[in-house]
Amino acid sequence: MLRGYTTCVAAILLVTTLTATAFALEEAQSRPQVEEFLADEALPQFELEGAMRTQDAQNWPDEGVVRTKVGQEGRRREHYVILDEASGAVVGFIGAEPSPPVPMDEMPADEAVEVAKQFAQRHLPELFADGGEVAVTIEDEISPRGGRMVHLERTVQGVQVPTIADVGVRVYDGKVVYWRRHHVALAEDLQLPGEVDLDQAKQIAAENVPYDNHAPVLWFDETHTVAVTDEGQRNVWDLYAELKQPTTPENRLEFFGHWQIDASSGEVLLSEGIDPGKDVELRRLELALAHVAGADWRIW
Repeated sequence: MLRGYTTCVAAILLVTTLTATAFALEEAQSRPQVEEFLADEALPQFELEGAMRTQDAQNWPDEGVVRTKVGQEGRRREHYVILDEASGAVVGFIGAEPSPPVPMDEMPADEAVEVAKQFAQRHLPELFADGGEVAVTIEDEISPRGGRMVHLERTVQGVQVPTIADVGVRVYDGKVVYWRRHHVALAEDLQLPGEVDLDQAKQIAAENVPYDNHAPVLWFDETHTVAVTDEGQRNVWDLYAELKQPTTPENRLEFFGHWQIDASSGEVLLSEGIDPGKDVELRRLELALAHVAGADWRIW
């Protein structure tokens, strides 16, 4: 009986030791990269946590990542970095909300764009590599962290590729309080921009509507992009349209259609119908359409 107990204790100690060792290796792998990242003067300055314990990166748009607390400013105001789970590389940062009182100064939007570009050049140089361009969009809304979001997206021959950066620039001092980088190298055999243009892709989609006796009446999202799938990368037109029957009243909304058309071959990779009454994001779209149309739009 004593031997069994001793064996059990030894097993528990072994598991505990292995777990602690795994955690130590994980921190040893990521900490130098975290320290190098946080040394960037564009970030808020704070004292780095003594131990970095990883946890699930809730609501982060990319998979295969974890988050770790790296600093704190007052009660419940915490800084986090997002780490690639495999390599320990820093792929994101979430700054703490500022402590009141918050300055009322607001830097011009074009200055925020310049801060974002310079930060991205240091931490995602692939975004600015030769052979492509960088599309810039900036949000008007200011986040609870005091940041204005700048979106940077790489295009190659007019096609959006999976190399993007989101940079939140704090409006009163220009500090970066949000960072997300995402990069997938393009497959060498991927042909861009492809033989199928937008009008041809729309025609193919219109011939493959997911509902009987419906047709596209309003195209509202037309993106030429590189889709990353389990089978590899595809050069696609990603299209959305409002669908109606010929007898449907003009101010009544029925369905949306979503297609992915291979821009090299014209193959229909996806044709799906969407009920806006059951989709929260598309319900918001319905309201936006109503605002633009200036009419009393209603769901069928």
